[in-house]
Amino acid sequence: MIIHFVLLLTFFIHFFSTAVLSVRLVGIRTSKMAASYAVYNVIFLTVRFLTTFQAPLLVKTIEKSILNGQGPDNWLFFKLCLVSLLGSITGGLFIPTLQRVMYNTVEKVYEHNSLVKVLFQSIRPNALKQFFKAFSLPSISNISRLNRLHDMPKSIILMNIIIASLTTISVLSCLYAGYLNPDLRTTSLSLNGFIVGFSTILFMIVVEPHLGITADKVINGLHSKIYFRRYLIFVVIARIIGTGLSFLLLIPLAHLVVFLAKLIYV
Repeated sequence: MIIHFVLLLTFFIHFFSTAVLSVRLVGIRTSKMAASYAVYNVIFLTVRFLTTFQAPLLVKTIEKSILNGQGPDNWLFFKLCLVSLLGSITGGLFIPTLQRVMYNTVEKVYEHNSLVKVLFQSIRPNALKQFFKAFSLPSISNISRLNRLHDMPKSIILMNIIIASLTTISVLSCLYAGYLNPDLRTTSLSLNGFIVGFSTILFMIVVEPHLGITADKVINGLHSKIYFRRYLIFVVIARIIGTGLSFLLLIPLAHLVVFLAKLIYV
């Protein structure tokens, strides 16, 4: 039962990590950047907070396996990586839908000058109905522009891949490291905070400022809305690729965690 909950939680973490980009489009559409940033930050912080539940919920299952002398449950880790990938893909597909939903949210935040008040108002029985009413698939015309990469910030796109990879496997690699060296499993798990913190710092000082400044330049007429939409599509693809790389990087990062744990322990 706990494993199923963790799988569901993991899906929604990666769903909203990608879908939150829709708020950037709303900010440009409404020209209310401060209100859109407020909504964006709430979703971002909520996702980061939910990520902290993964380790406590999984550690009991893994601890029992280690104490029973069992090896790593590769199928469990595979499912978690797969659910992460599906969450990122689904989040990307739902960006047009979330853009419509978040449009009203940003407008209300601006009107009431209070994010908390709007959040309480949004908790209503017909909220899910309104969500499906706003359902919309990505436009084919936006996808067709992906053949133009020359004017895209390639270093930022690459950074999105790296950050998405680290975010996806930070908890999983530290838990997997417990199987590789059971004596250092507590030290290995504690390194999760270091990996998450490192990826968050990279995100906040490299990726996030570039995304926000580019959105501001669209408002000021220095970039077109078409350019920004194409930029966001590449960011979404980068995050999906980064999440997909979790299948390949999980075990190597787990070995690196064990190596670092040995250095700390000594």
